[in-house]
Amino acid sequence: MMFGARFFRGSVTLPPVLQEAVQIWQVLPRPDPKTLLSKASFALVDVDVTGTSLRTDRLTGFAVAIVEGGSLKLSQLHHLPFDPDDSDAAIHATAKFFQLIGKLPLVTYNSNFVATMLNNFLEKLGAPNLAQEDWLDLLWLLPSLYGGELTEHAGLMDWVRELQVPLIRQHHALADVYAMAHLFLITLERAESQGMQTLEELTRSQSSRRWLRG
Repeated sequence: MMFGARFFRGSVTLPPVLQEAVQIWQVLPRPDPKTLLSKASFALVDVDVTGTSLRTDRLTGFAVAIVEGGSLKLSQLHHLPFDPDDSDAAIHATAKFFQLIGKLPLVTYNSNFVATMLNNFLEKLGAPNLAQEDWLDLLWLLPSLYGGELTEHAGLMDWVRELQVPLIRQHHALADVYAMAHLFLITLERAESQGMQTLEELTRSQSSRRWLRG
């Protein structure tokens, strides 16, 4: 097992660098659902993993892209890889991850996989998980806003090709989060063109799609 029992939730205090990051994160205010999409900031999140099994594979890094005011700067792309057998490296990467995401709305593609892998890792580390967060999921948002042949069964690369989004590399968390950020910027433009103005309205669009598709 990657971390000893002393790191598990409810036992003893987290290592200082992670405890400090978590304590700051916990007291940050949640985003106002009435925030205008044009003014909102978002954290796009992806993870590096050893495979696709939620039960047996391991998380080996985080990738985060911060979208602010409808734009993405390369300086806001962050990759935090680590050796899963190196507890110190994992702790420092996790502390940085909490610092980066703050309480920004979290966005990914296929939140069922990404959030589950992430939460499983955080729980093993003894850190708070993100199960309480309402993830914006491009897997649902894109077909909700675009319709057409691509549905929630499409993969990330299907949408990349469909909307001609630039790639820097495939099958790598940093590359995927870069592609997700561009897809999300397109999503925001599309949402606003359909009359959605706030974070609450965008979230409602996603929820409606999920409800309709069962």
